Amino acid sequence: MRRGITATCAVAVVLAVAGCARDGGDANDSGDFTAFAESYLGFAIEDGKENGLSDGALEILERASVEGELTPADVHDAIELTLECFGDAGIPYQRVAGVSLTGLPEESFTFAAPPGTEDGDMRWFDVADVCQSANSMLITGLYENQPAAVAVREDWFDASRRDEVSQCLGDRGVTTSESDGFDEILNAAKTYLDQTGNSSCLDLIFD
Repeated sequence: MRRGITATCAVAVVLAVAGCARDGGDANDSGDFTAFAESYLGFAIEDGKENGLSDGALEILERASVEGELTPADVHDAIELTLECFGDAGIPYQRVAGVSLTGLPEESFTFAAPPGTEDGDMRWFDVADVCQSANSMLITGLYENQPAAVAVREDWFDASRRDEVSQCLGDRGVTTSESDGFDEILNAAKTYLDQTGNSSCLDLIFD
């Protein structure tokens, strides 16, 4: 019997509105990104192969280190590497066009068990996990958490959600600070949901 599991991966192209067209960058941008990336990864970019990254993923990171940032084109290339890996392993996949929480274009895909996979046989899923971790998982995580991406998310949150969500939490006895960013307020709303079962404030973020 074929497994009915389907998995989804998505990453917002958050820098498309951040003016991230490459113009060569400067030394400070390069150094800042490299330091950030290696802190996030937990290893030096040059040690990527020893830490499970593919040649293609390592090339993307090395290029970003020179340019000072990851761009939507880098994310697209990394995802293509993952999908190529799926194809080589016989794992069916489908590209899905979408829109992110902030209303920006989103690169996404789904994948599923190969035809004929027996119930309980999850070896294909382990292969899919390796395909992602070697090619796109760390790169998409870096992309979404690099300073330029965080700035776009914070600007979106400040303009469209902060006041309403903070008011919602305050009305329910949850104190937030003006210095709290998106992540802090999101975590406060999640904690309130966990404690009370009430998702009202969290729903406002994702409305």
